Amino acid sequence: AFNTAPDTFGFTESDLQEAGIDLPAVTKFLTAAIKGVVSSQVQDAIDDPLVSIDVRPATDAAPRQAPTVFDYLVPGYSVFFAFFLMGLMAETIFAERVSGSLRRIFSLPIGRVPFLAGKALPYSLIAMLQVVVVFSASTLLFDYDLGEAPLALVLLIVATGLSVGGLGILVSVLVRSEGQSNSIPTLLSLVMAAVSGALFPSIQVPGLAQLTPHYWAVQGFLNVTALHGDLFDILPNLGALMAIALGAFVLAVWRFRHA
Repeated sequence: AFNTAPDTFGFTESDLQEAGIDLPAVTKFLTAAIKGVVSSQVQDAIDDPLVSIDVRPATDAAPRQAPTVFDYLVPGYSVFFAFFLMGLMAETIFAERVSGSLRRIFSLPIGRVPFLAGKALPYSLIAMLQVVVVFSASTLLFDYDLGEAPLALVLLIVATGLSVGGLGILVSVLVRSEGQSNSIPTLLSLVMAAVSGALFPSIQVPGLAQLTPHYWAVQGFLNVTALHGDLFDILPNLGALMAIALGAFVLAVWRFRHA
């Protein structure tokens, strides 16, 4: 509280009144003036403090946000269209079988494994290229976020392409007619895309989805792009895709030897 009885420096109140000085009025004036100065200084200190405190989170990492529909559609349709290459693989190998090209090829000293690997690898590379083109176009045209782990993204693209080649070569050695080579790969691609949620995130069959390469590829791409995950976050996805690719190729080699 302010002192409302200021020092009169030896003068009595009557002396001040004789001099025309109203002590109570002067006291009120000085009190109001001091309060005004203090209030002004406090407000200035609030508006422009000499010391400011900047409160920041304990980590600089941005919080992960739920993926949008567009985040799903880019990897989903990239994987969906990549697996349509299985039909082209089946048609090519069936045509070689009908024309007798396979019989002439195996009259040479060439094994089944190198032959099937040589058939699958080009289509795997084409599938990888397709995914790269779709992701690149989405980034350039729609500012699609590719995440912060380029190595993880590259490994996912490679694993996805290899799974296309592995499953494609398995389907190719199983078909027995031209009609089957056209219809079975297309039907298989559509079914896997539907149950995995690759076509739309709300359409997914729990339990069956995890059996498809589409599921592991799309979820892996989402972890890297939309959720900004790193290589360790997608190790299960890479493992599943490579297991599907290798398992399908081994079955294809076994079936081809007994065909």
